Amino acid sequence: MLKPASLLDLSKTLAKDIFNGLDYPWEALPLISSFILDLGNSLSPDEFHRHENNVWIHKTAEIAPSVFIEGPAIIDSGTLLRHSAYIRPNAIIGKSVIIGNSVEIKNSIIFDCAQVPHLTMSAILYWAIKHIWEPAASLQMSKAITLLFTLSMVKSKFVQVS
Repeated sequence: MLKPASLLDLSKTLAKDIFNGLDYPWEALPLISSFILDLGNSLSPDEFHRHENNVWIHKTAEIAPSVFIEGPAIIDSGTLLRHSAYIRPNAIIGKSVIIGNSVEIKNSIIFDCAQVPHLTMSAILYWAIKHIWEPAASLQMSKAITLLFTLSMVKSKFVQVS
């Protein structure tokens, strides 16, 4: 089994509780939306602005004017969302994260201090984990893996970037 606590530093995310009782990290996928709604409603209004469509943005986050955010989503403190980033539903973006130009995030938990470079797409890929990583029993997964699988499109094929 790939218990989330054995793979991830759960102290580096607002979403640590979503992994309680899970055997595999991808089991969190269908839980992200309701988790954001519950967590968002408990966030301090002194620290987070609540926007329409269930979007909570920390007051210290820097959001470029061209960024588009669909809720539900939470953007934590010190985070920078650069020009034309597209935050689709069900995204939790941690503290001091940099989301680059034209990056698309969806159904993801981005842990604290992650950097997602421009022109990439970030997603948790159930199929890839179930059919590629899980069967590779000898594969040593680093604790640095944070449920952030940053993927770059190269000649119509996805390539994992760590």
